[in-house]
Amino acid sequence: MFYCRRQLAAAIPPPPPEASSETGSAPVASAPSEPAAQAGGAVRGYTLISEICEYNPRVTAIAIEYDKELQLAVDLVDRYEVTAQLDAVSNYAGEELPDSIQPKAPREIVRAYTSDGPNVGVMKKGNYVILELDPYDENASAVYLGYSYIPEGGEKGQSKEILPYGDKMIYEVRQTLPVKYADGSLTSTGDTFQQAGYQTQIVDDFTQHLYESETPGLTYKKLAYNLYQPEAEEGETYPLVVFLHGSASRSNNLEGHDETLSPLYNNQGGITWVKNAPGPAYVFVPQYFDYPDVETNSINWSHPDITTMTMEVVQQFLDDPSMKIDPNRIYISGLSIGGRGSWTFLRNPEYSDYFAGALILCGSGGVTAWDVITDEELAQLKAVRTSGLPVWLYHNDTDPTVPVAGSRNAYKVMLDIPLDAPMPEPTAETEDYRYYESADGKIKYTELKFKPDQVNDNLGIYTPVGHWVWENTFKNKEVIAWLFEQNLQNRAPTAFPG
Repeated sequence: MFYCRRQLAAAIPPPPPEASSETGSAPVASAPSEPAAQAGGAVRGYTLISEICEYNPRVTAIAIEYDKELQLAVDLVDRYEVTAQLDAVSNYAGEELPDSIQPKAPREIVRAYTSDGPNVGVMKKGNYVILELDPYDENASAVYLGYSYIPEGGEKGQSKEILPYGDKMIYEVRQTLPVKYADGSLTSTGDTFQQAGYQTQIVDDFTQHLYESETPGLTYKKLAYNLYQPEAEEGETYPLVVFLHGSASRSNNLEGHDETLSPLYNNQGGITWVKNAPGPAYVFVPQYFDYPDVETNSINWSHPDITTMTMEVVQQFLDDPSMKIDPNRIYISGLSIGGRGSWTFLRNPEYSDYFAGALILCGSGGVTAWDVITDEELAQLKAVRTSGLPVWLYHNDTDPTVPVAGSRNAYKVMLDIPLDAPMPEPTAETEDYRYYESADGKIKYTELKFKPDQVNDNLGIYTPVGHWVWENTFKNKEVIAWLFEQNLQNRAPTAFPG
């Protein structure tokens, strides 16, 4: 399912009534009969606001700016209508993608209220009306995740492309009933509304960079990355989260196409550390490149050049006096091939001591093939355990892409359980998950269960069945808070068994 504004809005309680400066009563949206509405003809600007959902960014709100302060109103849904049309976007080869078209259709307004700025979820007197939209609408997309096409067969290739709709995203906003200004007059229903801006929540607060290593001996020397920096207060330091994306978010490395935003667009793995964390943090989201001279996806987080550059950037951050990073609170998290990559960093003694904790999703212990696991790989996994590093693993029990056996085996190795032995009894179990925990609480493993009734027919996305374990994990604030509680100063060696 999408984890977007629709679910968040339901948790926002109505604000306490404010006394009207003229009547002393609680303000409400005015009925059209009192007083007369203003004459039409004004042009009012609005901003489309998107946020990261599972699968792609989607327009989930519209902020309309008026010329003067509006009276507080919390239920304006019936006063506006919105339609949206998505015209065809073209892939990198210049070919229009018919699948990207969505015909003109209504957008469902699920909540509408006044605010003091383009601030979704903030209900106040001000010059703005916020229209929250249903992210499940088929015409809600702001970016199309397209593909390059193989010319001979016309079939989709493996190269995912990030294709913003931009001016192909055509919205129409109409006001059907007036709204009361703070001075008691009414807005017009004859105004014209024009798009004046576009923003993507949280993503717009990241900056994009390209790091080029000068380390001798590296074959691959480029690493793109996204960086979020909190507003630092004097004398304070903040955690740093290193998030490693999955294979779908790698850069195609094509000239003229900057895909650095892909790891932020594809899922909430990059933004959850801003959205759901218990406090401010630096967030580092690197991105590796494909290279045309090597097999697709053979250059990834497990490649020594990529790990070297990633840690070089981390060290640059630590050496930068303008970045107030707490060196005792550096965390690593990754999903899919990024989960496997997280293990690569943790199993490397040169890097593992940087990290105070890890949240690893469908990472399979970083082992390529468990049936031929080497003594060195086993020793590295056991070393993670004996180092006292807190690790929480997540996996779906029906993952068709990365078999769940990999995470089960990693858990067993770290608890010194033979690989051919069954999993121990869960520490806790519900109809949704099995939860395992070592005796000292340092090693945790949550396995989500297949639930065939949890299917979004509109988009064909199953939850939690399949590979997308992050869909559930990254909206779990308790899990995020657990990671932020870890501190290198509290890390102590641990003896087997677990």
